Amino acid sequence: MDIDILDVKEFLKDSAIYIGIFLFVFLVIVYVVGFSRVVGPSMQNSLNDGDITVVSNFHYNLFSIKRDDVVLVRHTNAMLIKRVVGLPGDSLSFENGVLFVNGEVYENENFIIDPNFNESYDEIEDGYIFILGDNQTDSLDSRDIGSVSKDGVEGKVVFVFFPFNNMGFVK
Repeated sequence: MDIDILDVKEFLKDSAIYIGIFLFVFLVIVYVVGFSRVVGPSMQNSLNDGDITVVSNFHYNLFSIKRDDVVLVRHTNAMLIKRVVGLPGDSLSFENGVLFVNGEVYENENFIIDPNFNESYDEIEDGYIFILGDNQTDSLDSRDIGSVSKDGVEGKVVFVFFPFNNMGFVK
């Protein structure tokens, strides 16, 4: 069996290219994007139980958190997918399930409101946000756990990947 040195060099060159591509994809998946599964009905009508979402882990290194962003938040031993409705300095109140931010009605076509919910929240501290599930009748969110630290935000939920009939950008 005769091994040609040119064949070995070609093999090593091809292998290095594939290893480089694998490492690049691996680093992108680990540091830039991730995947998260929606658990429960708290984000209906925007996201459904079992949806697999793409999360931009790097987004908030470049941009600030904005009202209406859907975020993945670390809370104790769980990861929560919720909508940002309050930013530092905001005051929030619920009157018959209708959300008011700084005295103005906050409208979102995807909200399922709890008409029996009435509560007020003082000004949100710097470094914190107020998160809310779109399905207010069945959601663990800032109404229960208080404002959450921006440091607990893992990323912005940007895309529904699966099931394919729900595939699309998150609104």
